Amino acid sequence: MRIAIGTDASVGQEKASTGLARRLSVLDAVLIVVGGVIGSAIFITPADVARQIPNPIVALLLWVAAGLVALLAGFAFAELGAMFPEAGGQYIYIREAYGSFAAFLYGWILFTAGNSGGLAAVAIGFALFIGRLVPAFSAETILCSQVFPHGITWHLTRGSVIAIFFIIVLTLVNIRGVKVAAILQNFTGFLTLTAIGLMVVLGLAFGHGSWSHFTPSKRSEFQ
Repeated sequence: MRIAIGTDASVGQEKASTGLARRLSVLDAVLIVVGGVIGSAIFITPADVARQIPNPIVALLLWVAAGLVALLAGFAFAELGAMFPEAGGQYIYIREAYGSFAAFLYGWILFTAGNSGGLAAVAIGFALFIGRLVPAFSAETILCSQVFPHGITWHLTRGSVIAIFFIIVLTLVNIRGVKVAAILQNFTGFLTLTAIGLMVVLGLAFGHGSWSHFTPSKRSEFQ
């Protein structure tokens, strides 16, 4: 009996050693979620929403509704994570619910379009902000261009180069190790939260806004 127990324990240890090492702390996990929910898009999308929704009250309510939806999704993912404590996230949940083929398709779609497109959007946003901060790195500056048949024109801008460099750096950081990536994630997460906090505090303390901005504009009638 003792031999059997020892064998089972060694097998369990061997299986545990082949899995992903849990090296992220609670703070690391929290800031990963914060970075995924907020991210750099918070400095871009509000202006787009305000341009499309001229009634500021409706625009604010949309943000509240979206926040509630994100909160409910967080609750659902927390429950799924407790039910299936395996590495893979959504892939595991889809596999358990719909089978391996659906999970396989999800994984490839995420690799080819989902995560890749999101990373490209964040990289372009980073390049645009760098160009605003340092005019010498203006993202709109065209470095070279090429005209293809059927009137198709391709431009390589300075923003494209900065975005590509940004993606390469992030790739190297993630290859270096999960703890190094977590340190960078924590730094950028705290930086984002600090920037948002400063915008709110300084805006309320030194801003010259008016409550009239919360009244509907002339374009508030939906056509």
